[in-house]
Amino acid sequence: MPLVFPVLLLLILGAVTLASRSTNSYLAASKQSDAQAARQAAESGMNRVLRALNPYGKNAGDPYLSFLLLSNWDQTAKNWPISKLGQAAIRSRLERCRISTRGMRESQVLPSTSQPYDRLVSDVVGTTGNGKRTLRYTIVDFVPPQSAAGLPNECSDFSTLTGGSAQITIEGTVDINGKQLASQ
Repeated sequence: MPLVFPVLLLLILGAVTLASRSTNSYLAASKQSDAQAARQAAESGMNRVLRALNPYGKNAGDPYLSFLLLSNWDQTAKNWPISKLGQAAIRSRLERCRISTRGMRESQVLPSTSQPYDRLVSDVVGTTGNGKRTLRYTIVDFVPPQSAAGLPNECSDFSTLTGGSAQITIEGTVDINGKQLASQ
């Protein structure tokens, strides 16, 4: 009888340790899964952004957004300031600086609302976990190509008129009920 108590205590301790390890393994796997989903959201976002800004290979009904590649970025507001103007003001500024106001196809025109611009900066790319987790991408930084020479004052909305290399930084996140679980 005196041996029963220590053996019982040893069995309980073993069971608790096993349950703790199983729970920790499950939580670690869940966090890894969320991190992978956040990375996939960022990659999907990068594909969407590049497709929207690329003047070639777009669908006929896509809005014309390629001019944003030459536009200045507001780091504080996390947007292109020119995108907050109305369609007529954007068209006027593009024409004044001799930048196209249409895409490669006649049907690709400037958006009439701010929705395409807002969705380009941040959008939901999917859900996981039976719709409980939201996958989202957000452009966190954009460095437009820089001009070697200064631009005329009427073209101050743009960084250059001759093209070059731009840098885009995109973050992918996994959220559940507004709480961020992971980001990449």
